[in-house]
Amino acid sequence: MGITEKMYRDILRLNVDVVTMGNHTWGKKDIFGFIDEKTIVRPANYPANNPGNGYTIIEKKGKKVAVINLIGRVTMGILSENPFLTAKEIIQKIKPEVDLIIVDFHAEATAEKIALRLLFGWRCDHCFWNTYPCANSR
Repeated sequence: MGITEKMYRDILRLNVDVVTMGNHTWGKKDIFGFIDEKTIVRPANYPANNPGNGYTIIEKKGKKVAVINLIGRVTMGILSENPFLTAKEIIQKIKPEVDLIIVDFHAEATAEKIALRLLFGWRCDHCFWNTYPCANSR
C-alpha cells in the first residue's frame, strides 16, 4: 500500500510519463519527498491543503496532455471533496489549453464511475476515462 521513491523512480524508468495515486497515496512516508513532482498526481479531490497536485499537463509528441486524478467517495474510507464538482472545475479551467484530457478515477463503486463518465463525457469530447480496476466496472 502506497509507493516508495524507489518504486516511483523505477516506474518512470519504464518510460511512464505520469504516475497516478489513489486511496493509499499516503501509505509510505517517503511520498512527501517527491509528491510535488510534475510526474506524480494525487487525487485532485483530496482536501486542498494536502501536498502534491491533482492534475498535471505534459507535452507528448507535440500535444498538450492533461492527466487528472480523482478518488471516489463510496466505500473508499477517505475524506475527499466531491469528485464531480472537482472534475467540473478542473476540466473547465484546462480544456482550452490542452489537446487531450485523461481522467483517472480511482473508485470502488461502478455507479459512481458511470455517473462521472456520463456527466462529463458530453462536455469533454477529447477526454479519455480510466477507472480503478479492482472493483466491478464497465
